[in-house]
This record gives sequence, C-alpha cells and structure tokens, in this order.
Amino acid sequence: MAKYPQQIIDINRKEFRRIVGYDKKRFDYPLTENSIVLDVGAYDGEWFQKIMAAYNPWIFAFEPVPQFYSKCIQKANSKVKVFNYGLGEKDESTTIYVGNAPDGTNGTHGDSTSLFIDLVPQNEPLIIQIKDVEKQIKTFGFKNISLAKINIEGAEFALLNKIIDNGMINIIDELQVQFHTIENSLEMWFDLRNKLARTHNVTWESQFVFENFKRI
Repeated sequence: MAKYPQQIIDINRKEFRRIVGYDKKRFDYPLTENSIVLDVGAYDGEWFQKIMAAYNPWIFAFEPVPQFYSKCIQKANSKVKVFNYGLGEKDESTTIYVGNAPDGTNGTHGDSTSLFIDLVPQNEPLIIQIKDVEKQIKTFGFKNISLAKINIEGAEFALLNKIIDNGMINIIDELQVQFHTIENSLEMWFDLRNKLARTHNVTWESQFVFENFKRI
C-alpha cells in the first residue's frame, strides 16, 4: 500500500534540476544517426525533438492521446515515426484521464494524463488504444534499442515487468524512466529495481523524478 512520499519527490525534483543537470542528463547519450530510440509516452514531442536535433537517430514515438499525438506529428522529421497508441502488457482499449485543470493544480500540468484517476483529479475520460509491447517489438523487428524513454504516468510498472519478464530488456542499451506514485508503487519500484539490476546499472537518478539504467 506504500507510496513514495510526495514531499521527497518534490525535493528530488528540485535537486535533480539543480545538481544533476535536468536538461543535460535527459538528453546526453552516445547516440548516432543509426541508433533506434523509443519514446513511450511522447506527450507533446518536446523530448524526442531535442534528441532528434542532437543526434538525428531513428525515433519511434508512442502517444495515445489525439491532441498530443497531433503535436508530435508537427515536430517530427522523416526519421521520426509517431504512433497514436500506447505500449503496454497487452492489446486493449482503455480509459485515460486527461487533465482539464489550470497548470499548477496539485503540482501538475493542467493537461496531465494518466490511466490512474488519482493522478489527475480534474479530468475528462477518453478511450485510447494500447498495444502489446512484445508484439510491437517483433513487428518492427528491433534487434537493438539504443535508448528507451518511458514516461506513462503510472503504467510504467506493468510495461516494464512485461519487458523484463519476456527478455526484451536485453536489447535495450539505456532506459530512462519516470516512476509515478500509485497504489503499491513503492513495493513495485523496489521489485523493478531489483529485476533491472540483473541486466542494467543505475547511471544517474532522482527517485520518482527520472532514473536512468545502462545495460551491463
């Protein structure tokens, strides 16, 4: 039932931006024009746009919310493939909650989204499509993924468990994740960190803000 304390997350976020170097760390990777990058939870495309500008790799961006998918399309170049669905543990249609509160309400952006209603107190429900991550990786034929960034507002726990348990983690060189506070999130976070330690080392972290793992 435990959650990571929000007060500590707020402190971590401030320290991450001040000490770790928010912009530098999140975009500093040994990528080339031949690298494959996954952006799972692309939101408005700002993250992949910076990666695109710095390295021009092949980017596969997944954003299930139509209004944000449209923003991603506007930012993409010919090497960025944007898909209007999310990645998860199985194929399904599900409800996502899109925030409609002013920015700063409950410490979030007004247009925050999540499958977990507790993370978006003021919201409008929307039906979205999720596709099985294992099937998608096989469909695209990925043999190596240089970088996978996952920021999917609480759904990262189920997605990462699927990726690890099915061995897909072994083709991911670097993994950047933002974990979120949902029910049992602290226990699930500890469990995932232990699983990831078998294949990846932590290279930098600010817990429940952003954490980065590099393949051993």
